[in-house]
Amino acid sequence: NFEMSFNPDQRGGFDPRVGNTRSNPYDVSIGPVAEAPAETRAAFLQKVYMTLFAGVAVAMGTGFLILQNAIETQMQGPLARLVLGSPIVVMIAYIAMAFGAGFAARVKGVNIVVYLLFTMVTGGLLSFAFIYAYAATGSYAVIWNAFGLTALVFGGLTGYVLISGKDFSF
Repeated sequence: NFEMSFNPDQRGGFDPRVGNTRSNPYDVSIGPVAEAPAETRAAFLQKVYMTLFAGVAVAMGTGFLILQNAIETQMQGPLARLVLGSPIVVMIAYIAMAFGAGFAARVKGVNIVVYLLFTMVTGGLLSFAFIYAYAATGSYAVIWNAFGLTALVFGGLTGYVLISGKDFSF
C-alpha cells in the first residue's frame, strides 16, 4: 500500500520496493557528512574522490580510444565514424545519460552502471576536442598539457581544502 506522502528518508533511506537507496553507509538523516566524526568524513571523502578519479579515467580512456581509432583508420574506423559521423546522437546520449544519472543516483548498483556509461559518453564528447587538437598540432602535446594542468589545479585545490579544513559548502 503506497501513500502519496511516502518519503524513503523517513525510514533511514530504506525503501521496501527498492531496498537500500544509499550507497553511502553514513545515514545522512542524522546530519550532513561535514558534521560526522573525522573517520567517517575521511572515508566519505576517499570514496567520493576515488569515484571521481575512476570517472575521469574512464572518460579520458574512452576519449583516447576514439582518438587512436580515428588516427589509425584515418577517420574511417567504427568508433571514429560513430562519434564523428553523428555528433548530435552523442550529444543527445550525453543529455539522456545526465538525466538517467539523476534518476539512478540513489539506486544502489544501478547508479554505478549509469555513472560508468555517463563517463564513457563524456569521453565520446571529449574525443571531438582530442581529434581537433591532434589534427591541428600533429601530436598529443596539447592534450597532455591540458590534462596535466587540470590535474595540478584539481590536486592543489583539493590539497588546500583538506589541509586547511575550510568548509566550502554553500
